[in-house]
Amino acid sequence: MNWRQRCGTGRKPRLGTPCEVVIAYREYETWFLASVESQRGRWSIADDALAPVDPEAKRDAKGALEEFMPRCRAYSETGDQDAMSAVFDMALAHQRNRSFRKLVKAVGDLARQLGQTVPAWPPVGWQQ
Repeated sequence: MNWRQRCGTGRKPRLGTPCEVVIAYREYETWFLASVESQRGRWSIADDALAPVDPEAKRDAKGALEEFMPRCRAYSETGDQDAMSAVFDMALAHQRNRSFRKLVKAVGDLARQLGQTVPAWPPVGWQQ
């Protein structure tokens, strides 16, 4: 199998194109857990939900999110992830989650490498 078959594309990769790889530590949902206060009242998350002190130390972030939901409601990656991604508080996630900070740094670095003007990155209000 050649690279075109593996990658599912008929084009060769462009050399010199900047690329960064960032993976959420343990689970993508740790980013939601770090900013769970911004999800209160949505997706059945309790109005008094508080993020753990170290969200990345928590195993099973999906289960931790479910702890903020009523027993009759389960977190669903396919049903909840897109919607939660659209509204979670990125500033809180940036302040509380190291892997999210790495993602934010990578986005800024890529923008600069592509010749974009990045006046303040991360945004000033996101600093700890």
